[in-house]
Amino acid sequence: MTDEEVVSHLIVPTGLARSSAIQAIAAARAGRFDEAAEKLKAGDDAINEAHEHQSDEIRAMLNGADSGPVSLIMVHGQDHVMNAITTLDLARQIVALIQDGK
Repeated sequence: MTDEEVVSHLIVPTGLARSSAIQAIAAARAGRFDEAAEKLKAGDDAINEAHEHQSDEIRAMLNGADSGPVSLIMVHGQDHVMNAITTLDLARQIVALIQDGK
């Protein structure tokens, strides 16, 4: 995977997922729980897209594809995936706490 592909397949979707999670919290704080649910769903969709590409790359490496050394941008992409997953997990909990309190 080229550096540009890493950016487009890992970093961009996970950035969108993280943004969606933060927007879900903001929507919940404003009492817009349907919007919060939509934002969490959008975040999940973006994470699934990134995770699919991440899994494809890992499978290719395990199957002997000559992908060269692991690049810094690939490591950065992996960080984005994990950060976005954590942010979405926490956002779900925060939205639920807000919703339960209203």
